[in-house]
Amino acid sequence: MQMVNRLAAVAAATVVGGTLFASSASAGLILFMEDTVAGISLNVSDNGPNDGDPMPGLIVFTGPVGNFSINVQTAIASQSPLEALLTTSAVVSNLTAPSTMRIIVTESNFTAPLAGVSAATVMNPLNLADGAEIDFRSEYDDPAPGGPTLIGEILGATNASPALNESLFIGSLAAPFSLIHTTELRHLQSGLTTGYSATSRIVMSEPSAAGLLGLGLLGMALARRRARA
Repeated sequence: MQMVNRLAAVAAATVVGGTLFASSASAGLILFMEDTVAGISLNVSDNGPNDGDPMPGLIVFTGPVGNFSINVQTAIASQSPLEALLTTSAVVSNLTAPSTMRIIVTESNFTAPLAGVSAATVMNPLNLADGAEIDFRSEYDDPAPGGPTLIGEILGATNASPALNESLFIGSLAAPFSLIHTTELRHLQSGLTTGYSATSRIVMSEPSAAGLLGLGLLGMALARRRARA
């Protein structure tokens, strides 16, 4: 219960921050959950029948999927002129073992192109029980050929594994572009409860010193032209 409350607090804080620049449309936000052993899956779209929160850009799901009980699952997406954000978190319990829960969260409707951007992802396994492992992968995709590009991943994480923290420089992204989180929670024993939280951001990079110097020199040249005129 303590882990559920912790994730709920993380989600609430993200929503409060996200509403400052959240996009009004979230047609591309999809939550896919699958018990791969039982072969049972569920798709939840933003504001769809199984979404427990009416806020655009936020999916909240609680309920059974196969032999798993999803105590809380959140997916949050937002975009501002300077940033695109995808946050996911979950607490799940299994009834039988071995069991694997696959969770894929995709926001494919980031509609504003960005230039001079970097991507970063952070994933924290939260109180992974003994006998549980987690794989996590964060990717972005845009209309350019080649398919999704990896931002960062962690494989076979246990309760002794450090958090994932990766970043890379992209350059520019054409619209529409996507952020994708793929997670596998493997429970080798029954009755385990595990959780995680992850955030991926695509942000405008800070101006370089050379760029700022160039802008300064350009401003001085324009000022001189105006003074001569």
